[in-house]
Amino acid sequence: MFFVEITSRIVLLTGNYNAPVYNLSTMLELALVLRIVGVVRPRDSWWLTGSLLLAAGMMVVNYVQQGDLFFLLAHGIITQSALAVIWCSLGLWTLAQRATRPIWKAPLFWFFMGTTIYYAGVIPYLGFMKPLFEHEPELSALLYRIITVVAITRYLFTAWACHLAHTQGSWDDER
Repeated sequence: MFFVEITSRIVLLTGNYNAPVYNLSTMLELALVLRIVGVVRPRDSWWLTGSLLLAAGMMVVNYVQQGDLFFLLAHGIITQSALAVIWCSLGLWTLAQRATRPIWKAPLFWFFMGTTIYYAGVIPYLGFMKPLFEHEPELSALLYRIITVVAITRYLFTAWACHLAHTQGSWDDER
């Protein structure tokens, strides 16, 4: 995400719109999340691939409807977010079913929790972002902080997951 933010700033400084950077990064991020879900749910690999293709298709449909890339493809990102929430919830369920120790000691628990909080937190704002931006840009900018807060929460949870994985020597007890 650091690379995405830096690239976004550079694009803005050159006088261009940065929405395409975020639209592309959301697809890459979803692919990574689904790959991590595949670690704990390897039997769902076809469903995970199908989910990624569905999300990519929705981004294309949203682009066709919108007609440009000057704004985030909100409906496509909402689709990605809903799929990520579903798959991370299934990842959490799988971890809970096979846990041999307290689940909160599992690194993937913290990763999936942070990712679920993030994606579930962005859906409500993205749903009304474009009309709100058009009619109340100041309020839209203020409410965008929701995304910042859930993103920071996700990064903190992911950092904790990395710490646990490092100290335990593994991301997943099953592997």
